[in-house]
Amino acid sequence: MKWSITVEKNPGYWGKPAGLDRMVFRPIPDANTRTLALEKGEIDFTFDLPYAEIERLQKVPGVEIELYPVPRIYRLEMNMSREPFRDPKVRQALNYAIDRSGIVRSVLHGSGEPAIGPFMPGTPWRNQDIESIYQYDPDKARTLLSEAGWVDKNGDGVREKDGIPFAITIMTWASRPGMPPMAEALQAQFREVGIEAQVQILEYGAIYDRVKRGDWDMVLATFQTSNPYKYLLNVYGSGGSQNVAGYSNAAVDKLLAEAAVTADLEKRYGIYRQIQEIVTRDTPVINLACYKVAVGRRAYVKGFRFNPNAHDLHTNPEMTVEK
Repeated sequence: MKWSITVEKNPGYWGKPAGLDRMVFRPIPDANTRTLALEKGEIDFTFDLPYAEIERLQKVPGVEIELYPVPRIYRLEMNMSREPFRDPKVRQALNYAIDRSGIVRSVLHGSGEPAIGPFMPGTPWRNQDIESIYQYDPDKARTLLSEAGWVDKNGDGVREKDGIPFAITIMTWASRPGMPPMAEALQAQFREVGIEAQVQILEYGAIYDRVKRGDWDMVLATFQTSNPYKYLLNVYGSGGSQNVAGYSNAAVDKLLAEAAVTADLEKRYGIYRQIQEIVTRDTPVINLACYKVAVGRRAYVKGFRFNPNAHDLHTNPEMTVEK
């Protein structure tokens, strides 16, 4: 069922009048459908276009495409309540098996930046030192998997342990256009080190229903990281709202509590860097790349100002249409 939301200018508003008399918001979950609608002029403005289409769209008459870095991370969540993810050697091996630079280059078409930690370049609390920890090294990944007892004994290319093959499922959703092809790239890279991965594209709600039931292996997701304390607490704190891995480290919890009562910014940022060091080595979550959002508009849409802290589609009152 198609639906939309229409908002109109309030003539009695006390502040500066909006530039548009009316705006119509239409949900279009599929990124390719959004792209086609923008090209045809069926819509005037949209976000999150497929990265593989950006270069072509930039040549389409009447269409303007802009890329903006945002405090958002692509991350691979793991269910640490089940094998094989309980073993830190396995989690570290998965990190070494991932070619982040190749994913940014070939999957995101340069619309992102490889990342080991969760925070975007330029943020003062980012721990730059951890960015060298998990450089792409499939041989090291194979060594760690063997040390953890995962060995390909029958020569079929898939490692096994105690007669159980290393076979996992990566779930993700399609509304973020980079995630399905990224999941397929991870599938291929894991296969190179003897891990059989299946990719499932599902609705966001269906994925996290399964996560709540404990019926999952890995989820490729993307989440906002603009508030460092909130992000670290929710993802890595014991019982955190986004701590789907079930990770718990007393040292991390202690540092989070200390950060919460530290007023001096540089000291607090130093605590955040310590936390990043610990959780990167424990690796309950595998960070992959910093996000860039592709904004598409018809050339007659003027006055848009990007807000990097906006969660998703946003507009600003200065926007106008000049046909």
